[in-house]
Amino acid sequence: MLASHKRLDPASPRLAALLQEADPGVVALAWHVVAMLDEPGASILRPLRAAVQSADRQVRDAALRAAIWCGTSWAKEAVRKLAQSGDAVGLQWTAATCAEDALPLLRTLGALAGQAPAAFGLVARLGHPAMMSRCSRPWAAKTCRPHMRPARPSCA
Repeated sequence: MLASHKRLDPASPRLAALLQEADPGVVALAWHVVAMLDEPGASILRPLRAAVQSADRQVRDAALRAAIWCGTSWAKEAVRKLAQSGDAVGLQWTAATCAEDALPLLRTLGALAGQAPAAFGLVARLGHPAMMSRCSRPWAAKTCRPHMRPARPSCA
């Protein structure tokens, strides 16, 4: 609450300590606070690159959020590299932040084919209608039964 109203000091030693905690849940929450407090171009040194490469998914996600919202110059490239390696967090942030030039990347990754729940989440985050039929086609073909098929062959 205090962070969202900018009532915390971004240079607080306690916040710096929370970013180094052993508990990934605590670290992720601390990165969410950093995203709310830090301004683009802030001079506070943070272990952001290490957090973006964390083995923990929630820490990577929160660190990427902070990097993107704070305007870190290398954030988009880090997102792209994670996505190219098939990382789910990288794929989600690519979908959320991409321009038209990232559509081929999302199309070529196997994440949109055959994994309907994850694919629909990415498509929703991407917000590009052309991707919906691409991710729903393999899923619909597996789940539509002959008696459930509409008169038009949209499930085929």
